[in-house]
Amino acid sequence: MVTGDLPSSTKAPELDDRTAVEVLKRDQKRTGQDLSGGSAVTVEKVGTYISYLIMRGFMPRPIDKGHLELPVIELGADQLKVLNEQFGGRGGSK
Repeated sequence: MVTGDLPSSTKAPELDDRTAVEVLKRDQKRTGQDLSGGSAVTVEKVGTYISYLIMRGFMPRPIDKGHLELPVIELGADQLKVLNEQFGGRGGSK
């Protein structure tokens, strides 16, 4: 949890995506797709991640104040078994 003024108190290098953009531009020749513009984090993607974390027991479901629509994440028994064996975590076998 961050309790201070992270941008002004952090001693870390400035990060950028120049190398990733360059590699993706070069990859366009092979794939025929220019993915160098990125695919920004969307509300839908974050909702999927949060739903997964809730389903796996890593976080409680947020209190719904009438505007929370999280996608339903459904995993079969085989998928859950592999996740538990490979990654463990809350509800896992490790």
